Amino acid sequence: NEGKSTIAANLALSLAEKDRRVVLLDCDFRKPSLHKIFEVPVEKSQTITSYLLQDDPDPTSYLMDSKKYGIQLGVSQNSGKSITRLLNNGKLESLLQMLKANADYVILDTPPCSMLADASELASLAECALMVIRQDYASRDQIVDGIERLADAKLPIIGCAFNYAVPGL
Repeated sequence: NEGKSTIAANLALSLAEKDRRVVLLDCDFRKPSLHKIFEVPVEKSQTITSYLLQDDPDPTSYLMDSKKYGIQLGVSQNSGKSITRLLNNGKLESLLQMLKANADYVILDTPPCSMLADASELASLAECALMVIRQDYASRDQIVDGIERLADAKLPIIGCAFNYAVPGL
């Protein structure tokens, strides 16, 4: 509830408005939410999770072209499978390489970096990170832990979005 998905979606939409080719992937495989933000029905056959679990060689069939928003969207679903297995089978890395070659920006909406190892695994595939911190939600230790995990992955942090901020608190 930090607002990571909302920030990722708004960043993607802002870049698309500037005529950039943008791909937004929901990589929070435990608690995906981009399908809710964009009001996209989740069908098992059309999710990034399904692509990572199957032997289909064409990852583009799992992305939705959103003409309304001007982005390509990859939604996910909670698979109930081992997330580590999904992240370590090499398919996500191949997908990201293909997407980077064909898009100006590939944005990954990830789980909280201080709470789950999934974010650390995804950090190794990213070029940079934008931390989203919700006021009075994440503890100081969680924030420091998240920064340390990203530093361990040698992932540059390009900024921080301080979300739900209330002046004077």
